[in-house]
Amino acid sequence: MSTITVWDFDVSKMHFNAPSYNSKGQKIIDITTKPGSTQYADRVNLQLCPDTDMCVAKYALSSGKMKGVPDRRDADNTRRDWKLINKHKPSSDALKRVDEAILKAAFENRSTWFPKKEYTMEQLAEKYKGAIREEDPEGGVSVIKVKCPDPKKADGPKPTEIKRLLPTGEFEMGTIEDLVTGAETIPIVSVYNVWMMTDGGFGITLQANKLLVKPVPKPTFLDNFVLTKPLVEVTSAEENDEMKAVASEE
Repeated sequence: MSTITVWDFDVSKMHFNAPSYNSKGQKIIDITTKPGSTQYADRVNLQLCPDTDMCVAKYALSSGKMKGVPDRRDADNTRRDWKLINKHKPSSDALKRVDEAILKAAFENRSTWFPKKEYTMEQLAEKYKGAIREEDPEGGVSVIKVKCPDPKKADGPKPTEIKRLLPTGEFEMGTIEDLVTGAETIPIVSVYNVWMMTDGGFGITLQANKLLVKPVPKPTFLDNFVLTKPLVEVTSAEENDEMKAVASEE
């Protein structure tokens, strides 16, 4: 399954299979680049932004817990949301075209996608949750789904692969701890299907497969102050000896 940059993606290459049901009994319409195919290699796989204009996290990775719902021991926190601002206008516009194409397909196939319903295009647009969920002054806002490690199942589904970008231009292994507010990222996501809800709602999920993340710099002690000139910390030899002594005692 090759990756396509979203700003180069031709939405006419998206094909919608006949309605089916997943393992949980939810109605879905598979999206593929080859008519009728259900092969993983034919899924839509997109890079959401270029390295010159990375997406920015509007919020930190969600906790996976639903607001107002008590914690449950069997709760699944392995698939969590990360809300991103796509500042690259060609990419943001391309995601809007993806949404428009899906809405058009929903309207044209409404007799099979929504049997016994007579939705107008306006009603479908109200029920749809797409690639662009809201608008921000800096760009379109998307929600990507991040697969997180499951501490209860060491052999569980493979988590989203995360690599941390370093100032040197190198990269290293990253973790979900890097997915904080303000972090910059280049996501590669898959769009597997259109999912349907029993209340008539429908939409797509941007499933994150790989993330390159530029972490937010940690604030220093002096970042807490408003200063008119730079300060340089000087540590005496005596202070160094005292600090080493305290560290050895701990």
